[in-house]
Amino acid sequence: GGWRWRLLAVLILLAVVVCSAASDDHASREQLYVELRALAERHRTPFEVPTAVLVGHHNDGASALLEALVGLRIAHVGASMATRRPLRVEMAYDAGHAEPALFLEQRDGEYRPVSAAELRAHVEAENERLAERGAYDSSEIRVRLVWRHAASLVLIDTPGLLSAPAALGETADAETVRQSEEVQALVLKQLAPPNRLIMCLEDTSDWQVPLTRAVVQRVDPKLSRTVLVATKLDAKLSQFSMPEDLHRLLDPRALLASHPDMLAGPIFTSVPPVQGQTDAAFLGAVQQQEEE
Repeated sequence: GGWRWRLLAVLILLAVVVCSAASDDHASREQLYVELRALAERHRTPFEVPTAVLVGHHNDGASALLEALVGLRIAHVGASMATRRPLRVEMAYDAGHAEPALFLEQRDGEYRPVSAAELRAHVEAENERLAERGAYDSSEIRVRLVWRHAASLVLIDTPGLLSAPAALGETADAETVRQSEEVQALVLKQLAPPNRLIMCLEDTSDWQVPLTRAVVQRVDPKLSRTVLVATKLDAKLSQFSMPEDLHRLLDPRALLASHPDMLAGPIFTSVPPVQGQTDAAFLGAVQQQEEE
């Protein structure tokens, strides 16, 4: 009895060390995490890799943000085709992998090595197959990434939410309503586990229009496990004619006051629409955009 509680106490202390080592470099933090996980496995103690789910409306930039966080171009970005299956990327830090190693789960549950281009083609083919049927699939496309630049984290990209036409003051046909409800149910299923972090993406210039936030709050009313992310900041800057309007976007005091338990945010992102370039060029463009 007592040893298990003592072990849990040690695991908690190690987790605190990992989370508070902000001044150390990436490799040091990740090595601590690897040791923490090995200790848990050795003592057969349940240990779950932190999981973050990206959720936003269609064309809010969730897939592009996932690529920027992973560091590889593996999703379906920059096309009119919507994401129609969740993409789950299980990342693992390994100092011995100077180059990224990707593995795609097969129908038999085994994983086979793939290149980033092969994975991207697979994701695009799945989206196109489902689009032809006007359908979505709740089963995940599961990918493992081992790399010395990877974080020990699971990221899940979800299909973009479709705004209910009634909310936009429009009349909808039955098929549009059906698809909107299907996507919302699929996304809510991914958000439901209470130990998952939620990255709530809003492509907005007005925080009073909480399209994605309203869906997220169905499972996390206080946003206590939610990080609020404002995407496409570069496109927002030219929309404001008055300085105070821009300040309300960047420092939304009313929003923060109404959600004092929110985990974090708003965080502002801008991922450049780089097509047909190498992963190194893509990462370079992301870094340049961030600096600007």
